[in-house]
Amino acid sequence: MSHQLMAWLQVLTRLVLVQIMMAALTVLGLGLLGAAPAAAAAARVAGPIRRDEALPVVGTMWRTWRATFWRANLAAAPAAVLMAAAAGNLLLLGVGGVRMPPPAGGLLASLAALIGLVGLLMWLVSAVLSSEEENSPGQVLRAAVLLPLAVPGTALSLLITLAGVTLIVAVVPVLGVLCGASAAMLLTELLVSTRRQLLTHHLAGA
Repeated sequence: MSHQLMAWLQVLTRLVLVQIMMAALTVLGLGLLGAAPAAAAAARVAGPIRRDEALPVVGTMWRTWRATFWRANLAAAPAAVLMAAAAGNLLLLGVGGVRMPPPAGGLLASLAALIGLVGLLMWLVSAVLSSEEENSPGQVLRAAVLLPLAVPGTALSLLITLAGVTLIVAVVPVLGVLCGASAAMLLTELLVSTRRQLLTHHLAGA
């Protein structure tokens, strides 16, 4: 077996472990409160995993989850509200019995979907930046809001990447169960880290 294949298998194994830890930490935080710090914990180990650095995944994620619990929740709360509002509107328009003329209904559905995507983007960026102890919740939120304006190419790349992960998971559901969320966090951390200096510059004024 080639060295490259062994390296990929090692990364995959660690992503599965990260996925298990994300699920466990989310449940430990009663779901809603556990999700954002669990994602931050995954972001904390994502960089070392892709660089093939030795890092105790379980211990690091546990410590990061505890350290970022309130910071991650406070920073991600506005994004979570946006996603919930978008999902609620789409649900009402789809199966909630709300009847509107086709042009208006389609426009509202598109607007709700756009708000949901913006909320998802903000939530993911918040999770990555919350994993860094030096960032306050306000700084993280400000950077998450500014990301599409400061680096629209990165924001678009992130959405395209997430769409690709979603497509792969839809075609091969077992991959979604094993490492879908952890792979999404790894790719998010990679894209955000490439613009970390620019985001840090914007954080300085928060």
